[in-house]
Amino acid sequence: MNRAMILACLMAIFVGVTSAQALKKCPVNEFDGGAVTQAIEQASTCKASFDILDVCRMGASGDVPRAMIVIEKCEKVFLANLKPDSKRTYEVARQDCRRKYAKQEGTMYVSAAAICEAQAAVRFAK
Repeated sequence: MNRAMILACLMAIFVGVTSAQALKKCPVNEFDGGAVTQAIEQASTCKASFDILDVCRMGASGDVPRAMIVIEKCEKVFLANLKPDSKRTYEVARQDCRRKYAKQEGTMYVSAAAICEAQAAVRFAK
């Protein structure tokens, strides 16, 4: 895969444009980390917290603690009720995210892995 194609794919991931995306822009000042974190924490649902993370992401390692907030919020919805085989599937999905970006260099890949894990949590919380 050539470098231009990789960059195009990464841009599509980081822009986060999807037809189902609820938010079009960050509901708080995206450069105010505390405000973004607070908005994610105060979101009413797992999906709402992810939507805020998605549109307010920095594409850097600062996204990791915010993604963890989303994961924790989502896991409260489903983790206790998962059967062992479903729990293993969830764990594998999160591991796949880490593995996908493990050999990449740069903080944008740390962000991408964290966002991917948060997306897995959102899928299981549905």
